[in-house]
Order: sequence, then C-alpha cells, then structure tokens
Amino acid sequence: MNTQSFINTQKQAPYWNTKFVSYFDVDKDVISVAISTMGLGETVSVNGKKVSQQASTGSHSKHVFEINGIQFHVLITVKDSFAGPFSVELYRDGICIDSDVWNFPDYAKFALPLLSFAAGVAVTCFAFAIITAA
Repeated sequence: MNTQSFINTQKQAPYWNTKFVSYFDVDKDVISVAISTMGLGETVSVNGKKVSQQASTGSHSKHVFEINGIQFHVLITVKDSFAGPFSVELYRDGICIDSDVWNFPDYAKFALPLLSFAAGVAVTCFAFAIITAA
C-alpha cells in the first residue's frame, strides 16, 4: 500500500507582489521555484543552479529535472494571474512530496476603505472650492 504524505503550505501574498518564490528542502538539496507575474516567467533552481526556465503559458506548466539520477518535476497551476491562487507542487518519481499555495488577500477588503477615502477627498475638495469661491 502506497501512503502519501506531504506538506501543503498556505502562504498569504500582498496584492502588490509580482514575484513569488517557493523553497523545498529535499534531503540535502534546496529546490527553489520562482514565478514572476509581470515577466510571465518561471525558473526552477537546485542549490542555486538553474535547472529549468520557461515562459508561463497559461494555467498549467511543468518543469522536469533530475537530482542524482532521481526524476523530479514541478507542477505550477495558476487560477488567475491577478487574483490567484498559485499552486506549486513538487513531485519525486511521480509522487507529490511537497507543495505551496500562494493566496491573495480579498480585494473587497481594500476596495471599501479606498472608496470611502476617495469620496471623503472629493467632498472636501468640493466644499473647499465652494467656500473659496464665495
């Protein structure tokens, strides 16, 4: 019986972030996966050495590489480039051994205070214009 256990890390990203990096420790190696939303590129490195790089081609991409004769692949899933989430899954010999999920804050939380502030500025400017015109 094949039992599968891996870590699924939920990460919160600020809404202005344009680069996301996930780090996975596998034995003595560190695998980093960098995703750029502005440059639309993805880079996978092992111990700081680039092993795969490609342009983001849509909602799914796959990077395949080897470490000491063992096959790994990274699967990146993007639901929405602006709203997220991004999912980064690391597979060793076809079995998912670790993953990160990058979540974005809910834009509605920021919209109401921003609109309230903008309305307050507009009312203040209008009132100032009326007072100084009189």
